[in-house]
Amino acid sequence: MNESIEKVKPSDIDCIKQIEIQSSLSSWSKADYLIEIDRTDSLFYLARGDKDILGFILARLIMKDTYDSKPTFNISNNTEIEIYNIAVKKQFRRSMIGSRLLDKISSRAQEILAEKIFLEARKSNFGAIAFYKKHGFEVTGIRKNFYTNPPEDAILMTRHIELLQNP
Repeated sequence: MNESIEKVKPSDIDCIKQIEIQSSLSSWSKADYLIEIDRTDSLFYLARGDKDILGFILARLIMKDTYDSKPTFNISNNTEIEIYNIAVKKQFRRSMIGSRLLDKISSRAQEILAEKIFLEARKSNFGAIAFYKKHGFEVTGIRKNFYTNPPEDAILMTRHIELLQNP
């Protein structure tokens, strides 16, 4: 199967929404996803197979110590990335698609000199926690009652990025 990682387009949102529902992710509206496409701080990618979208990842650039209402994202080591959602269609799980989506975010992190990537996972989602640990994330905290429906703590995980050094 041929596969590519590419930016999400408006025509992809219906399929993204289906994957979100199938994966029991926190619900985002179609309008929310459409807004992400136009955000300058959004990293919104999908894995496309021969005929269909196989999975997606949605993350954002976060500027540390910046509280401007409209931040401008310049390349600096004052940037972090937060992953909001990652999901792969059930029939394509365990086929390295999630790993390739994470790799895309990691390569973007190096390109923009981000210091770290962080995310939250449900405390009971042992599969996701193991997946993230396999990709260099470490448990760095707990957020009490972070999730609803059902209420549950979140495990905060962080991956520090090794920045490429200029010779």
